[in-house]
Amino acid sequence: MKIKLLSILLIFSILLLACQPTPSEPVVIQKDTERLVDTVTQQTPEPEADPEEFARILPVNERYMYEYISDNGLFRIHANADVQVPDSGTIPMTHVKMNGFSDEFAKRIFDYVFQNKEVYMRVNSPRTKAMISEELKTYQEIANNGTWEENGFVDAQEVDELIEFLKGLYADAPDELEPIKKEPADGSMIVESYYGIDTHKLEIEDESAYLYITRSELPNRNHMKTGATLYYTRGILDEAYGFEESTSEGLRSFQNWYPEYDTYLVDTADDTCAYGQTYSPKAAAELGLKFFRDIGVEDVAPRNVSYLYVAHPNGVTKSLYMIEYVRTVDGNPVAFIPFSQEFTDSESVELPWSYEMIYAMVDDEGLKSMSWRDPIDVTDVVSDHVQVMSYEDAIGVFQSMCAVVYEPYTTAYEREIHIDLSIEHVELNLIRVRERNADEQVGLYVPAWIFYGKEVMQFGEYAEPDLTKPFTQVLFAINAIDGSVIDLDKGY
Repeated sequence: MKIKLLSILLIFSILLLACQPTPSEPVVIQKDTERLVDTVTQQTPEPEADPEEFARILPVNERYMYEYISDNGLFRIHANADVQVPDSGTIPMTHVKMNGFSDEFAKRIFDYVFQNKEVYMRVNSPRTKAMISEELKTYQEIANNGTWEENGFVDAQEVDELIEFLKGLYADAPDELEPIKKEPADGSMIVESYYGIDTHKLEIEDESAYLYITRSELPNRNHMKTGATLYYTRGILDEAYGFEESTSEGLRSFQNWYPEYDTYLVDTADDTCAYGQTYSPKAAAELGLKFFRDIGVEDVAPRNVSYLYVAHPNGVTKSLYMIEYVRTVDGNPVAFIPFSQEFTDSESVELPWSYEMIYAMVDDEGLKSMSWRDPIDVTDVVSDHVQVMSYEDAIGVFQSMCAVVYEPYTTAYEREIHIDLSIEHVELNLIRVRERNADEQVGLYVPAWIFYGKEVMQFGEYAEPDLTKPFTQVLFAINAIDGSVIDLDKGY
């Protein structure tokens, strides 16, 4: 059976996604993007002043050191962090919107991967009458019971609209599921419709590569997950991740990328091969960058490189890097947040909008795979040089608010939870915030003081946490314009 793309992407999300608390009571200032834009546009220097000098961000020549233990002993913060601000001394703010991979972009990727080879596209069969009938039964029960909110719908009308849509599909649906068809591919995307969402898709697999590109579009107010995905892997999909789990041979699968395995977070600038691998971390990251540059994408940069080493009892070894890439705006990186937001909370009227995620995998033979989800488009620049809150003020917000956000979760469940945060980097980066309650996915890249590090959660009996293995993530983010705490789950 072919591995579904969704499963692979979930692997990517799971391996970096730690429990990121969302307070039951909001502790953030509810932001409105228009207000943030007004604040920035009113940052007017004196007529004779240089705008860039007016907004100049001073370097921070110290490490951030901090220790905190909650009164109940369940929440701890340890900070020994370097502090980084943009080398240019300035940081921008821009408008952004959810973007899709265009037909032209898909064709470019297709031509780059297959180079005029004769390959075939996979075309899925329409759902059968029996399949649609089961779906109709499910949604009719929701409508009859009035449980639309519990099932992620905005209102009862949305359920009724979906039922009517499925009834329309039923009339023309086949009685039996047809086998997957393969048609000659020229790089054109086909359109498939599911629950009223038009999905433009290019899916090709042969012995040399597997390529999957989609762009979903909503014709109405339906609040279902939409977005875009690019997934490429060298070779056929079933063999994408090397060794399978095997207790008899002692192999560990690349699909199980967890801290208990021999994984290491390595420096993206490291040009050595400490484990005897073919590529250094720097060379591996550059392989991914070459893929982007070759297809005309210039505004990405590596953020983290993780290394996995697998040893076989008979002496065979295999290594694999996973590289996180982030978008950049005038050289300023955007924070990497591996959250896949399928649905908003029950009180929200917002469309789900996952953060952009870009990964590459490099093995001993070269670039193994590339994944890019939910791309973002910068529509215009609000300001090239935003005046931001100082580092000292940001530290004050962190030390007063971090415990307010995290501590409620130490006693929120039936048993006590120990939460340890290790702050390793404090950086002034860009972060995406969304426009609240908008009928489309639009927002801003705003400057934010971001506290990167590692989180360990332990249920019940406490043991000194091992903070060497977990992956670095965003633990806390402060809007550098107004000083408010950004709720990463909500997106603002």
